[in-house]
Amino acid sequence: ENDKESTDSISDKKFNIYCFSYSTPYTPSGKLHGSVSEQFTRITLLFPSLSFPCPTSRLPLLSKSSFSLNPIQTSISILSSRSSSLLREISPTSTPNLKTLHLILQGAVLPTVNTGP
Repeated sequence: ENDKESTDSISDKKFNIYCFSYSTPYTPSGKLHGSVSEQFTRITLLFPSLSFPCPTSRLPLLSKSSFSLNPIQTSISILSSRSSSLLREISPTSTPNLKTLHLILQGAVLPTVNTGP
């Protein structure tokens, strides 16, 4: 199975997509913003009737499911995505862009989760 994943071409990764996901931050109290210890994330998965890309712009959904991440899981998710982006930026195969690297490091040092004005 790992061989299949490594041999997937770019077109295989970009076509015949049957699942979409999006995440929504929320607090249990209903406030728009909260501290990191109050921040939950709801992840919603959508399964359309046809795969993408598709010539029609709207497709009916076969199913929709969602689950929530508690504050610790939300923080772990944010940290893992930041570390992935940092590793991508400093990869030895490409020269690092200093502006992007600075933004990634600044976000890692000064973490904020949906803070308000």
